[in-house]
Amino acid sequence: MDVPMRAYPLCNLTRGYAVNLPSVPHKLCSKCTNTLPLALFGSNKSNKDGLAAWCKRCKRDYDAAYFEQNRERILSSQATKYQRDKGKRQSRDKDYYKRNGEKIRSRVRSRYHAKAADLLIARKQQRQENPKKYRADDKRRRMENPEKYRARSRNYYLKNADELCRKTSLYQQKNKAKVNQYKSAWAKRNRDRVRVILTNNRARRRGAKGKFTKAQLTAKYSFHGWMCYLCGIGLTSETVQPDHRKPISRGGTNWIANIAPSCARCNRRKNGRTEIEYRKWLAENKDVLPAIVSERTCPQMS
Repeated sequence: MDVPMRAYPLCNLTRGYAVNLPSVPHKLCSKCTNTLPLALFGSNKSNKDGLAAWCKRCKRDYDAAYFEQNRERILSSQATKYQRDKGKRQSRDKDYYKRNGEKIRSRVRSRYHAKAADLLIARKQQRQENPKKYRADDKRRRMENPEKYRARSRNYYLKNADELCRKTSLYQQKNKAKVNQYKSAWAKRNRDRVRVILTNNRARRRGAKGKFTKAQLTAKYSFHGWMCYLCGIGLTSETVQPDHRKPISRGGTNWIANIAPSCARCNRRKNGRTEIEYRKWLAENKDVLPAIVSERTCPQMS
C-alpha cells in the first residue's frame, strides 16, 4: 500500500489526538474531514487501502448514537440470536477455553490484582447491603459443590491451624455464656450426631481402631429394624444407643461392623461382656426384663 509521507499538520489535531513523530502516514476521514494517522482508522478490506472511510472515533460515536435510538430492537434481536445459537456458542467457548485456559486465567488474575483492594471493598459493601442474598448464594454453591468447598476449607485450616485455634479460643473466652448456650441448643437439635462424636472420641481415647459416621449409624439402625439387637425392644431416635458387640476393653474395634443398636438397659447390663456372653446371661435371667427375649441367632464375632 503506497501511502504518501508528509509532515503531520498540527491544525488537524482538534479531536484530542497527539502525534510525536514529525512525519506519519495519514488519511482523510470522510465524516469529520480531519486528516488523521492511519492507526486511528479501522480495517475495511473492501476499500482499496484496506482501511475504513471513517476514523475510529467517528465510528464509535455513530454506533453509540445508533444503539441509543434502537436499544430495544437491538437487545431483543441479540437475545433471540443468543437463544438460537446457545449450544453452539457454549461449545465454541469451551473449546476456546481449553486451548487458551492458562492465558485467560493469567489475564483475569492480572486484572484482579490490579484492582483487588477496590473489589474487596465493593464486595464487602454489597454483602452488608444484601446479607440474606449472599448467604443464600453461598449456601446454594456449597450444596452444588460440597466436595470442592470441603477440600478448600480443609486446606485453609491446615495452612492456618494455629491462628484459627488462637482466634477460636480467644472468642470462646470472651463470649463463654453465648458459646455455651449455642452448644447446648446445637446438641439438642443434633442428638444423633453428638452421640456419634462422643462414641468416636471415647473409642479413640481408649486406643480402639476405626470410626463411623451418622449416615452409617442410621443405616445400621434401619438394618436392625430400629430394635434392640439383644432383647428386641422397639427403639426411637431418642432411646437408641450404639453398642459395641465386642467390647473395646476386650479388643473390639470402633468400625461400624462392630456397632449395633441397643436399648439403654441392655447396653448398661451388657457392660464388658461379649454379645454371646450376654445372650447366655439373658437366657438364664429372662425374668429381669419385661420384654420377650429375642430368638435371633448371634453371629460369631471374630
